[in-house]
Amino acid sequence: MEVLSLKKRRLYLLLLTISFFITVPLIVMYASGYRLSNDFKIIKTGGIYVEIPISGASFYLDSKFKGSGFLFQKNFFVQDLLPGIYSVRIDRDGYQDWRKDFEVAPTRIVSGKALLLPKTPNLTFISTSTQKSIPKDISIKRREISSAEYSKFIAYFNATSTTEQAVSEVGTTSILYKGATTTVMELGGIGLWKNIRGLHAWWIGDKDRFPYFFCRRDICSREILIAGKSFDIGNFDFFPADNQFVIIEWPDGIFVTELDTRSPQNIQSLYPVRDAKFRIINNNIYILDGQSLFEVEI
Repeated sequence: MEVLSLKKRRLYLLLLTISFFITVPLIVMYASGYRLSNDFKIIKTGGIYVEIPISGASFYLDSKFKGSGFLFQKNFFVQDLLPGIYSVRIDRDGYQDWRKDFEVAPTRIVSGKALLLPKTPNLTFISTSTQKSIPKDISIKRREISSAEYSKFIAYFNATSTTEQAVSEVGTTSILYKGATTTVMELGGIGLWKNIRGLHAWWIGDKDRFPYFFCRRDICSREILIAGKSFDIGNFDFFPADNQFVIIEWPDGIFVTELDTRSPQNIQSLYPVRDAKFRIINNNIYILDGQSLFEVEI
């Protein structure tokens, strides 16, 4: 084999040295989250984190499948995203889809929490020994209770105000705030209240600890308008043990909406039957449809 001349060896050494000093910084920058934008500018990337309440859900980013959760992985984290708007979809067989558009900024992780309710609610029909008939076209479980217990449940629905519903049993506290026309419900530093403009959420906690859904970029506000047209809104309350979602009675049934008003604001059906009513009792959801009382399994 021919031995390289001293001149060529020096040339190769110079090229390798130049390549080293160019490549290593690029590798370090890439590992640190820097990327080359479409206009050939070096920019810092961000990420998206979505909390998911159930296992087995699938994650889509801009309609591209990114993976499915399993027993010990419910949440999803996507990093190294160039700044911009990304569309996320979470779905699972038997459940309603959840979608959200996230604006990713450099060096920031933007968060969300998926609302996933069953397409068909899991109901238990609550009755007394004297009630023999189960509602038609509903394949559900049945639980029999005493007449005294049944009367107590019905009393919650007959109450004319939240205060009369024995709020201490509901699991929230009642407060009055800002001229609300109804008693305000509070859970985990977030208050719910209704006036002529609609249903509002208010951050009652410390101003430097805002939940992410009260903020847009670096601007946070204590108030969110969850739903307008207050005359259409009946009873409302937090989803059990979760102050990011609110259950609302609307004329067409009972629905759950998220406090995260970023587009699209997800609203999913819980019991889409006209004139149905709900109450949260001992941290469980109960629905009264005419004369039929149900407990919702969540």
